Order: sequence, then structure tokens, then C-alpha cells
Amino acid sequence: MTGEADDSAWSDTDKLLIRLADELYESCTVSAPLWSALGDHYADDQLLELLIIAGWYRLLSAVINAVGVERETWAARFPTA
Repeated sequence: MTGEADDSAWSDTDKLLIRLADELYESCTVSAPLWSALGDHYADDQLLELLIIAGWYRLLSAVINAVGVERETWAARFPTA
């Protein structure tokens, strides 16, 4: 699926998770309205886990890119639309 976080293809909770990823990518923080909306669907420990997952992904992607780890020749590529 492609498009914005508010695309009708996504479920309500998926839309929140996409908004979370977008906000973390853009500002490394989560706005109060989004945090509140996420809290309506996820427990505190789940919210912390989402932040940890996003943080680890960003850390690992930065390290992998910085040291020039070669891509696996067998791995599928993301579309370059």
C-alpha cells in the first residue's frame, strides 16, 4: 500500500502507526494529540515498545548505511516510485 497516513486503505490503528512513524522520522518526537490517540488503542508498555522498535530501526539503518554494508543480492527491493 502507498499513500498518506489518512488513506482509506488503512485501518484506524494502522493510520495511527503510520502517523507515529512519520512524526518520529520528521522530528524524533510525538505530538500530544497523536500520543493521546495512540493511548486510546495501546497500553503504556505497548507504546514504549513502539518507540523502541522505531528507535532501533533508525539506529541500525544509520549504522548499516554509514559503514556501507552491502545489500544482499537475493533480497527483494522496495519500489522506487
